[in-house]
Amino acid sequence: MLPDAPHGSADAALADAILRALDTSQTGVTVVTVDERGRAVRRYANQAFADLLGLDLKDARAAAPMDFVALEERSRIETLYASWMNGAPMTTVQTVFIRRDGQRIPVELALAHTTLSGAAAGVVFVRDVSDRDAIETALRNSEARFRLLAEGAPDGITVHVRGRLAYANQFVLRMAGARSFQDLAARGILALLPEDQRHEMVERLARVAAGEPMEPREYNLAGSDEPKIVEVHSIAFEHDGQPAVLSFSRDVSERRRMLEDLRRADRLAALGTLAAAVAHEVNNPLTYVLLHLGELQSMIPRLLPGPEAAEAAEMIEEAREGAERVRVIVRDLLSFARADPGARELVPVEHTIESAIRLAGNALRHRATVTRDYAPTRPVAAARARLEQVFLNLLVNAAQAIPEDRGRPGEIHISVRPGANDRVEVLIADDGPGIALPDLPHVFEPFFTTKPEGIGTGLGLAICRTTVESLGGEIAVRCPPGGGTVVRVSLPASDAPVVSAPPPEPAPRRSTPRRGRLLVVDDEVRLGKLLATLVGDAHSVDVATSGQEALQRLQRGVEFDVVFCDLMMPGMTGMELFEAVCRERPEMESRFVFLTGGAFTERATHFLRRANVTTILKPFDLDQIEAAIQARLSG
Repeated sequence: MLPDAPHGSADAALADAILRALDTSQTGVTVVTVDERGRAVRRYANQAFADLLGLDLKDARAAAPMDFVALEERSRIETLYASWMNGAPMTTVQTVFIRRDGQRIPVELALAHTTLSGAAAGVVFVRDVSDRDAIETALRNSEARFRLLAEGAPDGITVHVRGRLAYANQFVLRMAGARSFQDLAARGILALLPEDQRHEMVERLARVAAGEPMEPREYNLAGSDEPKIVEVHSIAFEHDGQPAVLSFSRDVSERRRMLEDLRRADRLAALGTLAAAVAHEVNNPLTYVLLHLGELQSMIPRLLPGPEAAEAAEMIEEAREGAERVRVIVRDLLSFARADPGARELVPVEHTIESAIRLAGNALRHRATVTRDYAPTRPVAAARARLEQVFLNLLVNAAQAIPEDRGRPGEIHISVRPGANDRVEVLIADDGPGIALPDLPHVFEPFFTTKPEGIGTGLGLAICRTTVESLGGEIAVRCPPGGGTVVRVSLPASDAPVVSAPPPEPAPRRSTPRRGRLLVVDDEVRLGKLLATLVGDAHSVDVATSGQEALQRLQRGVEFDVVFCDLMMPGMTGMELFEAVCRERPEMESRFVFLTGGAFTERATHFLRRANVTTILKPFDLDQIEAAIQARLSG
């Protein structure tokens, strides 16, 4: 009981009621006064206060106010008591009590003014805040762990509160090129996006904050040196009691590039198959067109007199030029479709470049001067003719890019130098007007061209890319700010030494052509009849228009010196005919010569790689046919 309480009065009844309430309170309560020397004196303590200190009630009431305050806190708390007693404003303070068992417990003290026996007194409420401190510590640790994880995350993390950027991790700062969060916050996250995507982002954040689920969305980053695409996934959550949006941003630029490369590879594979099939179908009629034109040209002096002969010859020559142009286009189609780079040898790059310069002489002569800068490099492993075609295409493109009417000759500069990672780098630069920026990403696409109609097929750079990549190399085009175009070809260098090819053997003397018996197997009826007509004077020729018809003749034991066989035919293909005949008559294997407009199936490609298969590509001329006949007649 508090001393000096006024018993027997209304005040005494109230005091008794208050004491009963304090005695049963779950909050520790003690009453403190200050003696004449300014020291705190305990006048009351309840059971909750005693329990807090691990004491019985008697000991708790007998103890001095400072007995259980931690030593380092006593001076501060005693000073606070004295100032409170002297009328200082009440405050809540946190300190540390020491229990009887030595355990330190954080407590919160709140003091209320009162009077006791006419003197100032303070009612001190004491609350154990150990759990609260533990929770606050856990929250601080949790926040520290979150920040550690967030700052080290490989993806961007941002928090928007009411549309305002409240947090961004280091990934976002690096992506934005910001020096600090304050720098990024001042600019705003929208500054990272192109203008046409900013409104959509604002609307999206508002819808997510309102609780609407949204699928991830891709955005382009504006102002970066390389095109960057980020995928953003946003969710709603509560931040400091306010609705907010947590967003995760992932750089998907490389993934998009890989998907584009995969799609391009799929398109090119399909286009390659189509190109080979088209080439096959075009080469068949083109063969007999060219053969007929050649035969007609030789017959004109005999059929037409005087000036009419010259006029007819000129018409036929123009027709031949047109057919030859079709032949070149078909050849380019086949080169594009053929992924196999061909038989490889060690090739000094500068040798193939010089050969390509000679072949491109007419295209270069009237347009540009060629300058060279060749540094010593190791050779590359490549099919010489295919690599030569790459540089020929690039040189012709460079020449055609220089306008003929600009009043001065252009310049094409070629440099060869060692590159990084054991590569050989070739740069071909022209001083033409360059390529328009919108066109630059498309220059390697098949059939894409900026040349006037009738000049080029749009396959040149596509063929270059196919060939270079099949050799493990890279090809790229850039246009410097001052104009012109630079093509860079990078090829893996070889460690093996260059072995000089042996000198060619002298050609054997031509003997008198021998007469042979031939079998022509082709489903193109006109082609079979034409061959029979053109070589019929020098040889005996049979024609079969299908593989089954040819097999029946060969199974009857009919002897043929040469079998000219189409590779791809309906029903029984040339490959199936060859295999069926060779099983029964192995001696016929070396007598087959395949005529093909192009192998557009995987099986046909593998078949033609066999060492014992001889092939003549359509369209062909009679000299090729006669050479194949005589080679087999001579054993």
